[in-house]
Amino acid sequence: MTTLERNAALEFHDSEVRDVEASTNTVTVNFAAAYVHRSEGRPAIDAGSGYMQSVQLVFADAQYSGPINECIGLLSDGLLKINGETSTTMPIPLSVSGSIYLEMGFANGSHILIAAQSLICRASGEAKFIESFDC
Repeated sequence: MTTLERNAALEFHDSEVRDVEASTNTVTVNFAAAYVHRSEGRPAIDAGSGYMQSVQLVFADAQYSGPINECIGLLSDGLLKINGETSTTMPIPLSVSGSIYLEMGFANGSHILIAAQSLICRASGEAKFIESFDC
């Protein structure tokens, strides 16, 4: 794993969700184009670069509330809470257990809240360079 892969974070705002799938005790959020900040330091804080990339979030022992079929497209905001710690970003990759909540607001006005006991976040496919934050 390279330094850039270790120091990457999904930023919810301006990411695009392809779909949200729910099955027994599992909720999966598939991002068609997640905004991923990569840095040699702390992603989303230190200098680095912005990329768009496919990302998948898999929530286990999960429940959701919201109109799942309308929760697609551009995100206007997102808030992740893991074991009481709140953030607008998520490390990639990530595998965590505990008290997990994700709330996402969409540009189309839809909202979804997911509560789970574990979360796996992984990127896939080629990352497309968008911008640099080197200052």
